[in-house]
Amino acid sequence: MHTLVSLMLERKDAYDMELLDLRNDFVFRAFFGDWRNRRLLLHFLNSILDDTLTSVELTDPHLEPLHRIDKTSAMDIRVRTEECEQINIEMQVQGHEAFNERMLVYWAKMYANQEEVSRPYVDLKKAVQIVIANFNFLPKQHYHSKFQLMEPEDGTIFSSHAEIHVLELRKLKDIQVEDALALEQ
Repeated sequence: MHTLVSLMLERKDAYDMELLDLRNDFVFRAFFGDWRNRRLLLHFLNSILDDTLTSVELTDPHLEPLHRIDKTSAMDIRVRTEECEQINIEMQVQGHEAFNERMLVYWAKMYANQEEVSRPYVDLKKAVQIVIANFNFLPKQHYHSKFQLMEPEDGTIFSSHAEIHVLELRKLKDIQVEDALALEQ
């Protein structure tokens, strides 16, 4: 029996086969972490980042501690672009009190893990954190938010190397497929 995957709730009687739910992080990792689905992953990333990536390489999702007392972190999906920029995609079914801080730590570790002893700082590459949340997270209506380090008075970006995207799946339920943007599809 073939199995389809579904990111949104679908009518179970619409298909002759069982659906796997991509909101489950194990299913998410198995689907997007499989090299055979790299074109879908690439399309998904280009839709989120509004970019034209032509290839990505799946990399080890484990971040080694930088210090003896640090925790080891395991990301859901971690990729490197052709420009050597890093992207982490996290599927989260539920939030918790320190969720924002945890996502910042993941971003910071990913960014810091590219530093080598003699590597100049100017050679560091952008690190992007993508959070797909299956819960209401931010107090706004739109489902896609992009965060950067920015001066609030005039909007000056401190560095283009820091970027965090949040996709809130529960805010997608009212979008009609025919009206959907590439990311929404």
